[in-house]
Formats: sequence, C-alpha cells, structure tokens
Amino acid sequence: FPSHDSLPFFGYADPTQPQGLVLVRQGYRAGVNIQLSLFDVMGHRGRVNEVKEKILSAKHKRDGDAQELRRSLGQFYADMVGYNRLYKARNEDLLTQTVACSVAEKEWREGTIHISEYARQKNVLADADAAYQESFRFYYSALLQFEALLGQPLSTLVKKKGG
Repeated sequence: FPSHDSLPFFGYADPTQPQGLVLVRQGYRAGVNIQLSLFDVMGHRGRVNEVKEKILSAKHKRDGDAQELRRSLGQFYADMVGYNRLYKARNEDLLTQTVACSVAEKEWREGTIHISEYARQKNVLADADAAYQESFRFYYSALLQFEALLGQPLSTLVKKKGG
C-alpha cells in the first residue's frame, strides 16, 4: 500500500505573483515532485507475480478436479452398466424359475411329481426372486449415484426414439 510520502502535497503561493502557465511562458520551469517508496515501485511486480501464481494454482486445482470427476463418472457408469446387465440376467432367471415353478405345481397337482420336488422348485424360485431384488437394488443405487454426479436424471440425456 502507498505510504504517506506518496500523497500529493501543496505549497503556499504568493497571490500577487503570476502562476501556472504564465510563468512557463515567461521562461520559468514547471515540474512535479513525486515521492514514492521503494516498496511501491518494486513491490508491484511481487504482487503481480503472487496473483499469477494464485491463478495458476487455481487452474491446476480445477484441472485436477475435472480429471477426478471424469474418473468418478467412468467408474459409476461402468458400475451402472454392469449392474444393469446383472439385473437383466436375474430378471430372465426369475421368469424362467416362475415358469418352472408353475409347471412343477401343475405336475404336483396331477400327481406326476413328489411334493419334495415341488417344494424344491418353490425354494429355487424364492432364491431367484431374492437375487433379482438384490440386483435391482444394486442397479438402482448405481443409477442414482451416476445421476447425482451428472447433476440431472439420465432420462434427460437419453435421446428418445422416433423424436
């Protein structure tokens, strides 16, 4: 900051004597007395360099944050796609086990299979349903995390067919 020495100063002038440009026209010299501290002259470069360093540091931090965001987005996207595939596979398995259990129930009612086989099919169906529910939970959780990182629902980014 400027010191008190660099402030403008005023002197007394005799009002009966010619002033300003009149004196210059008459051959007198005109001048300005500026007093600046060495810090005002030399410190400016240091302040400029300090600001440049802060800007450069902020840019590097921003670049690092952007890289971390890209890595996180990639990881969450890969998780979401993997859990979606698992969810679809578990859904197919559940549908297959539902049909198998229906067939086993029909055969049990007709008396062609023992009750233990029907009970086994019901247990397999229950396991398939549990695996389906768990895979859906994993997929939905990954989807929500991915959308949170994106800052908007994925459905707003997916191009609609026929539109």
